[in-house]
Amino acid sequence: MPYLYLLTTFRTWLPRLLLLASAGPLLAQAQSVPPPTRWTPSLYFDNRNPFEQTAAVRVIGLNLGVVPPGKKYRIGISGYTLRRNYGEYYATKGRGRGQNQQAGMAMPDLSLLYFTPSFTYLLVRRRFFEVSIPLDVGIGRSHYTVTDAQDQLITDTRDTFVPAEAGVGLLLKPTRWVGVSGGVGYRVSLTRESFENDFNGWYYCYRLNLFVGTIWADLRRRSGRAAQP
Repeated sequence: MPYLYLLTTFRTWLPRLLLLASAGPLLAQAQSVPPPTRWTPSLYFDNRNPFEQTAAVRVIGLNLGVVPPGKKYRIGISGYTLRRNYGEYYATKGRGRGQNQQAGMAMPDLSLLYFTPSFTYLLVRRRFFEVSIPLDVGIGRSHYTVTDAQDQLITDTRDTFVPAEAGVGLLLKPTRWVGVSGGVGYRVSLTRESFENDFNGWYYCYRLNLFVGTIWADLRRRSGRAAQP
């Protein structure tokens, strides 16, 4: 039931939220980083997975963004894609596509491609880590099909897809050039879709972050030093 799921989610995340709140004084004592004085681009390789294992939609993507000079937010553009045969999900549960077909089960197949302008508020910005609040609303296309046990097409729909996502993220910056980050959030389709029950819900993500602006500035500085007599 929905209220049981909400109660379980609350019990799971309450200790983590309390731990984060107790770390507040330590965050305040950490060395703060002032807003950049120039445009600072970065590149993220993004993976987003649902908390509920019954939701088979896992999304991968790429985000290119910049922090404007003197600002505490990051703006960018993201592209995400998904090609998912739900038979693979059933196979991981030990049932398999062939057995499902023999049992007369219909097998869905989903493809997504969408782009989202992104806005990320940098709530805490320190030398070795950042805490942020990302907001994304985008648009794309979906292709959803359903076949029966004899591989006969039952459903074939192509629609405009409008996703929205919000969450909280933590970025660790062990080096000047590369960082790793993760986060949790909630995503929802603003348009009514055949697969919305598999897309809508809580998700977690992990990313590889390349600080393109810092890499470029460091390489230029090194090349300038090498050119000096």
